[in-house]
Amino acid sequence: THREQMVQLLFEEFNVASVHIALSGAMSLYATGSRTGLVVEVGDGVAQVVPIFEEFVLPHAVQRLDLGGRDLTDYFVRLLYKERGCAFQSDASRWAAKSMKEQLCYVTQHYKSDWATAHDHPELERTFALPDGSALIAAGSERFRCPE
Repeated sequence: THREQMVQLLFEEFNVASVHIALSGAMSLYATGSRTGLVVEVGDGVAQVVPIFEEFVLPHAVQRLDLGGRDLTDYFVRLLYKERGCAFQSDASRWAAKSMKEQLCYVTQHYKSDWATAHDHPELERTFALPDGSALIAAGSERFRCPE
């Protein structure tokens, strides 16, 4: 397997004294001092839910979704294009859209009322300055529609 090959390479080529391979979800739980918990990891391309009981991962209950931060950024870009006419096509502009998503987006507890408020009160929009300072982009309901 790939793990065996990786460990063999570490021992033979790099003279590593010891190796411990663990799930990142388990390690993040242990870092909090907990032995039991539910770890939710959302990465760039995948999201996982890892249940851990008394320091043991319950592999039969691990859930994986091939959806992550990159997919949310793509959706955010589509929303901004559809609603505001903003096109993010270059790598630099995609990076700006990612930064904008990370700074402005949120999960709302009251979707319907926030949706109505966003349309009735444009002053609730937030602006984002592009890194070169050339433009400000306003975001209203896109801020909570993206993560929802």
